[in-house]
Amino acid sequence: VPSHVGINGNEKADQLAKKGTLEPQCNKPIPPDSLKKQFSEKLKTNLKLSQAVKSTGKPWANIQNSWKKFCHSPRKKAVANFRLSTGHDCLAEHLNRIGILPSSECQICNSGTMNSDHLLVCPLLDKQSQERGDLCKLYWDARDHMNSL
Repeated sequence: VPSHVGINGNEKADQLAKKGTLEPQCNKPIPPDSLKKQFSEKLKTNLKLSQAVKSTGKPWANIQNSWKKFCHSPRKKAVANFRLSTGHDCLAEHLNRIGILPSSECQICNSGTMNSDHLLVCPLLDKQSQERGDLCKLYWDARDHMNSL
């Protein structure tokens, strides 16, 4: 015996529910534009979730939030910042990782792993830029040095 037997409101709800199962169901078609919108929203939600999971722990995991601080910079600065923040740059560490260079050693001074941190201490790059922490200028200078080798 269900626990709500004899309770007037629940009895009425049960009667209406049973009656509803006996009536013909309305098979009103969903308009294509509504269906397309629902599908698109679900697809976007799933894609965002999938990308968030895949990007966890990657150097570019927070790029979606950080690009805004560079988008109004001069193009050269924005490009350098984007490349350095994603790790997809022309420095030896990345070029070694993708199989272009045999070593990640600095191509300019031949000491240390050539990455964004090394640009700040490489003895053959501009000291003033290093003191200012101007990674953008150091990046392009390093690229120019590597192109001239």
